[in-house]
Amino acid sequence: MPVSRHHRSPSWRLLLAAMAVSILLGGCDLRRETPPPAPRSPDAVELARQGAAVDSRDLSELVKAALPATAADLRPALTTIGAHASAQLAQLGGVYVDPAATPTSTGTSATPSVGSTATPTALAPAALVARLDQSYATTRTAALAATDGKLARLLASLSADRIIQARELAGLASLPLPPLTTSAVPSTLPSGLATSAAVDLVAAEDEAGYAWEVSAALRTGTERDAARARAAIHRDRAQAWAGTAKVAATAQDPRRVAYTIDRAAAATHLPADVETALAARYSALVATIGVANRAVMVDALADCAAAARLWGAPQTAFPGLPERPADPAATP
Repeated sequence: MPVSRHHRSPSWRLLLAAMAVSILLGGCDLRRETPPPAPRSPDAVELARQGAAVDSRDLSELVKAALPATAADLRPALTTIGAHASAQLAQLGGVYVDPAATPTSTGTSATPSVGSTATPTALAPAALVARLDQSYATTRTAALAATDGKLARLLASLSADRIIQARELAGLASLPLPPLTTSAVPSTLPSGLATSAAVDLVAAEDEAGYAWEVSAALRTGTERDAARARAAIHRDRAQAWAGTAKVAATAQDPRRVAYTIDRAAAATHLPADVETALAARYSALVATIGVANRAVMVDALADCAAAARLWGAPQTAFPGLPERPADPAATP
């Protein structure tokens, strides 16, 4: 008597189930034997970007942890420092965490966070000034070495902001101001700088010097002295760039005896405007000039941006980058 289909079906179901389990187990064995992805090998540009991002993150976390225990008169300054570091971190693209890297104790980054803490703790102003000054030096060095011009320009802007914030905090806390690094104008035209661009610098620096002289004439006391000092700096730079471009005392020398200056502006916001414009000019040249002579552009950017801020320019996390706006509701 034939066996019915009804009695054979349980056996087939068992056989199919066994085959499925075998396939699944075999797949698990294959996955276990697959090697993990190779760790990422960053190039020089990524190393520079990552280093600046880590520094910005660590500074932001340091200030955030210290803010609740900070004296009331210093909290606005620390709030600005932290906000700038956070904005700069975002502009840098954040801290990259390699998924193939071994997790660290922080659980969020392959680079440990320096100075961050879970509980509010007072941070001595001198310690934060030193931290900002250190960041200025580190970021400046990275800007000088960066092989990517756009990244070099961004890093130069960040380094300028670090020293500006360090000096402002030092002033509020009655501490010595950390110095700005200076570089001499090269005697010969550097690679990446066209003669026409050097001539434009001559004109811009000379006009800035004249504007400061007019401003000094409208001021008294220490403000007059400070304005005269800035005028001398710009006149000297104009002369140095004229020598570099080989146009001094020639028909191609763009310097004038006088420039059209708004006297009302010269007595108020013109000094900050002049320095802000020069900072933007030097910032643009950071991206194009050869690495060997980039320091003069990076340092002139920081010098002009710091002077602009001292004379009333609004706060900005990105000095010298006119495409980036000033801080929201920024005030002089």
